[in-house]
Amino acid sequence: MCSQPRAQGSAARPQPQPRSICQQGQSTAPLCPGRYRALFALRDTVPREGEPAVHALCAAFDEGNPLLKHEVAFVLGQLEHPAAVEALCAAVRCEEEHGMVRHEAAEALGAIGSPDAISVLREFSEHPEPILRESCWVALHMYDREAFLASGVCV
Repeated sequence: MCSQPRAQGSAARPQPQPRSICQQGQSTAPLCPGRYRALFALRDTVPREGEPAVHALCAAFDEGNPLLKHEVAFVLGQLEHPAAVEALCAAVRCEEEHGMVRHEAAEALGAIGSPDAISVLREFSEHPEPILRESCWVALHMYDREAFLASGVCV
């Protein structure tokens, strides 16, 4: 399993509990309703809490459940917060990671569009795994609006 970078929280603000998503309830179900509620509740704190809340979401990448990690990557893409780039890049780079996690992390990087995100997307746009390679293509095309519109895709 690839390890994710650990970000430092701000000392001025209380940091959300990074494991709140992963330890929600006692269910062994990978995405029980409690975990979904915790995931989206934490997402909703990002406007108030900022980076510490993003880092708390990123901590879920340390868990073994690919479905949870996929959902977290999706939420991080919705947020488009630059504090998520390092963890999303690590997910894309991790060869042992499930394809759907890498796919969603790539799309999230395209939504964020920072130089580091675009660099990783370009690097993996030639990857032999089709789901990752094609997700990088889509993310780059979404980022580059002109190329996306020129591709003839209707949205």
